[in-house]
Amino acid sequence: MAELSFKEHPTQIPVINFDTMATGKKPEPKRHRDLLPNSVRAIVCGPSNCGKRNAVLALLTHPNSLRSANLYVYSKSLNQPKYTLLKRMLDNVEGIDFLPFEQVTSPDEARPESVILFDDVACEKQDHIRSYCCMGRQKRVYFSISVRRIPGYRNI
Repeated sequence: MAELSFKEHPTQIPVINFDTMATGKKPEPKRHRDLLPNSVRAIVCGPSNCGKRNAVLALLTHPNSLRSANLYVYSKSLNQPKYTLLKRMLDNVEGIDFLPFEQVTSPDEARPESVILFDDVACEKQDHIRSYCCMGRQKRVYFSISVRRIPGYRNI
């Protein structure tokens, strides 16, 4: 198998933020430090026991990663030791609310500046999850573990 290598080209095209130019508004301050953009939508997928939850928990707890005021966790298995640990960790952090739910609610009911984690909801009704994918950019961050039936996304 050939090894992939990257080479920087001597000629570069800067990417200009035309959104701020068109609206006349100042650019938003960095919400999630330098490693991530202000709006993140991601699907974390892989086989069982490959470290999906560990990767997401690292993104949620590392000081140079995601920053939010609210963490919604939608899962049928909220009693898992990792979620119990995450709740204990966040209980000691001022300004962050841990909001566990067993049923997915409408995006209109979610608080702004939130991380929304869907875990093992492949068998759930997907309407609200689809809404988060479509309009979540406006004020939310979207993470998902093991979502399988979202139209527009390749089935995993």
